[in-house]
Amino acid sequence: MTLFDPFELLHHDDVTEALSEAFDRVEDFMAVQSDQGAISLEAAECLQSAVGIEGNARRLFKDRLPDVSETAHSGLVLLGVILGLLAAQAAEPDSQRSTNV
Repeated sequence: MTLFDPFELLHHDDVTEALSEAFDRVEDFMAVQSDQGAISLEAAECLQSAVGIEGNARRLFKDRLPDVSETAHSGLVLLGVILGLLAAQAAEPDSQRSTNV
């Protein structure tokens, strides 16, 4: 059985560029929110929705995170998931890309 290697689909430069774009999008989001004083719950939910984390996915995240680590800070782990999903979006062809954030 051959395991799927996601990096087989992207060259190293593509992964670096996609991650850089993901960080840019999160930094832009944070800059806007910081200008408003703090990140509101509504804004955080919009960021999650932009990468497809809604309803059932939020519950799954909450339920499964303790299985991975009982001491992990859920906000930091969620930020990592969001960055990964944004990077995956950045790596998609322009015709399939979502630009919600």
